[in-house]
Parts: sequence; C-alpha cells; structure tokens
Amino acid sequence: MCDHHPTDFSRRGFAGLAALGAGLSLLPARALAQTPKAAGPRFLGVMCIDYRFTMIAQAVFNSQAGIGGYDLVALAGASLAANSPWAFPNETPGFLEQLAVARSLHQDIANVLVLDHMQCGAYKVVFGNMTAEQERAKHNEVARAVGPLLGAKGLKARFYLAEADATVPTVPIWQSS
Repeated sequence: MCDHHPTDFSRRGFAGLAALGAGLSLLPARALAQTPKAAGPRFLGVMCIDYRFTMIAQAVFNSQAGIGGYDLVALAGASLAANSPWAFPNETPGFLEQLAVARSLHQDIANVLVLDHMQCGAYKVVFGNMTAEQERAKHNEVARAVGPLLGAKGLKARFYLAEADATVPTVPIWQSS
C-alpha cells in the first residue's frame, strides 16, 4: 500500500505556494503604477426611461463612445426632455442640471448621444396618438430643435431612433456638423 498521498501538503509545498502568492500580489500594483491614468468619459448618453430599450442604448453608446466612455442619463422621452417646457416643465431643467453635473465631473465631455425610440409614451403624452410616420417625423423635429441648443453649449450631438422591434440603430437621424 502506498503511503504517499498526492493531496498531502508539505512545508516545502507551502513555502512555494506562499512565495507564489506574494509575487502575484505585487503584479497588480506594478501594472497599475505603469498604466497611464485613463481619461474620463467624453460622451453623455441620454436615453428614455423605457426599460425595453436599456440594452439597445448600451449597444449604441458603447459602439460610439466605447465601454466606459460615457456617463448616462435616463429621462422620459430622451430628446424630448431637453426641450419640452410645455409638457414636462421640470424635465428640461433636470436635463440641463444633469448635463452640467456630468461636465463638471468629467471636463472631457464634449459629445451627447441621444437614443429615442418609436412607440414612446412620453411622445404620446405630448403629441397624442400618432401613426408611425408622424411619430418618426416628431422625433426628427425634436432632434433638429435640441441639437442646436446643445451646440450652443459647445457640445456635438448625435440622435438615434430605435424602432419598436428594438433593432439597434446605426445611423443617426440628426447630428451636428
């Protein structure tokens, strides 16, 4: 019968494992010391509060700004929040306040990505029942109105419109030049 068990742990084995652990614990500190400080977000992502589009918003914002390259704000109607004092009087100041906070925390923010979506409840509240074509036209109209307002604040903007089937949009419906 064999007295040696492969699961036995000798003093020599323990010392080797301890040395390995100590060496590995130093690696992250050295790696972090040599890694340049990451730049902060350069984008602010604005999406609607509709839960059906959170993954779509992430896909759009990640594709444009990179993972971790944006701060995120969710407000009913997305682009509508930036310019709708007649329907949601507190939402426009709230949007502007969130924008100011994001820019004060991350001075590199110079771009705004906005994701609107079809069959938006906020648009229905403001504009009533619409056909798909009418709603698409309203999204374009609001984007054309909000874009220059953001431009006046020194920001470039891109507006995307997701279809009701949650297809990820790849072409903006409006963007600043």
